[in-house]
Amino acid sequence: ICLREIANVMCARASLAGESGVDELKREAMSVLGYGRMTQKVSARLQQGLELAVREQRLESVAGRIRLAG
Repeated sequence: ICLREIANVMCARASLAGESGVDELKREAMSVLGYGRMTQKVSARLQQGLELAVREQRLESVAGRIRLAG
């Protein structure tokens, strides 16, 4: 799954949740994207998608919590 799609799902989930922990957001995205288990490879890919969303200033990380930027 491309990083842009992962970032989009994380932004959508963050908009519903308001604020989430990194692991919680990864698990929610994993479920939406159809991943079965949180393997190291899946976790790393989700982390890359999260980092893309943060770099693009769509999400922000504050004290280990993730929320929509702005």
